[in-house]
Amino acid sequence: LEVFGVEAVQCWCLYLAHGRVGMASHELAELLARKLGPDGAATALRIERGLRSYLQRRGRQLDFFHGQLRQAVLDQYGSQINAANAHHEIADYFSACAKGSDPRMEWETDSIRGFSECVFHFTVAKDYKEVRELLSSFRFLLHKARNGMLESILADYTFFEASVPSQVMRQIETWAAFFRE
Repeated sequence: LEVFGVEAVQCWCLYLAHGRVGMASHELAELLARKLGPDGAATALRIERGLRSYLQRRGRQLDFFHGQLRQAVLDQYGSQINAANAHHEIADYFSACAKGSDPRMEWETDSIRGFSECVFHFTVAKDYKEVRELLSSFRFLLHKARNGMLESILADYTFFEASVPSQVMRQIETWAAFFRE
């Protein structure tokens, strides 16, 4: 597959390997286009076609058919730096999806995947500042709740609390307590 470009294959495979519940074909294409430019989307589709027999669909999401293939991808491309970068790029992408393109209407989208994935990926990438900003942003939380994702907000606080040092969580404890109440 690296005939399509080593960096393209590396990024595409890492995005898929680090997706929490797989990644949709269009998400992988958009991520690669953000990383490599407009030709990245077409390259993503070529990579997907080359790997199709090793992938499975779960609804709209693609995932590796075997855990051993995911492990091979992580062994080949998955240094800690690459993993953190992949999570951060995925988080930036989903955050942008949820935020929308109109600054006056920030977070007023119905991007369920955007809202559900950005906190997870920023947390795993250890960008705690970004997560604290999201989990203490009234607009973000209001529109996530308006999209019927109150349980997801609670899960975000729980996941963040379990993943960070206690002094980091203290900075947003009031917000977490409010939503839990």
